[in-house]
Amino acid sequence: MAEETRAEGASKVELAPVVSGKVNIKKKSEGKKFLEAMFQGDLVTIKDSIVDNVFVPAIKELIWNTIERAVKGLMYGDFSSSRNSERNSIPARQVDFTRFSDRRRRDDYYDRGHDDIYDYGEIFLQERRDAEALLDRINELLDKYQWVSVAQLYELAGLRGRYTDHNYGWRERDRNDIYITTTRGGYLVKMPRPRPFD
Repeated sequence: MAEETRAEGASKVELAPVVSGKVNIKKKSEGKKFLEAMFQGDLVTIKDSIVDNVFVPAIKELIWNTIERAVKGLMYGDFSSSRNSERNSIPARQVDFTRFSDRRRRDDYYDRGHDDIYDYGEIFLQERRDAEALLDRINELLDKYQWVSVAQLYELAGLRGRYTDHNYGWRERDRNDIYITTTRGGYLVKMPRPRPFD
């Protein structure tokens, strides 16, 4: 209940733009929307999951097997016979590819039956200082209200949004998923998927 009150208070705050340079807004492509809908998370989370659950264990196993073969070869003097027998005797390791959605649950949002995806335009900035100013102000609002709406993000960038932008936003717990990334034409403050006010 306290979170709802803070969120309502945050949505009523008038904000001055912190961006002085050129700002472009770009809607997400159909392919990106499809990927977000299919995986219900951002692609960074999926990439992290694949790296953590597939590549890192495979590299560790490769290093371990190489060291083990080298030691056996030095001790017993036979490098070739152990390689074939070990390959046949090692069982295949199963990887749970659904863990990426369990690893970083986005609170109980999906458990409550919300499966809608709010489509908002990403904000591209020409100047790094504008991106940093926008990120700093977002963090200030998260510190004070624990919530920032899509409408407030647009206001900070000097843009006008839709009326429904006041109903969606990001919580304080999303802070670690908000960062600046470089694009071909400038900078983007990368935001996770916005959630509805409850």
